[in-house]
Amino acid sequence: MMSKIGASIIRGLEQAIAFADGTGDPSSYVVHIPPEIDVRAIRSRLGMTQQQFAVSWPKTMRMKWHQPGKQHARY
Repeated sequence: MMSKIGASIIRGLEQAIAFADGTGDPSSYVVHIPPEIDVRAIRSRLGMTQQQFAVSWPKTMRMKWHQPGKQHARY
């Protein structure tokens, strides 16, 4: 028998997967996107160089990061 905490973690992971692959019900979640993402501060906290940080993201994320017309994060 699984604990309530274990069941909650599994339910949350299932919801995250459904959101990520587009099969989730959009009325069942809210996505909060901050107005600005300070990538430099994140890198600094992680102790990573720009190169290290860049290669730590999946290729598809890196390609989307610099789409023309999109707001770019500060480095």
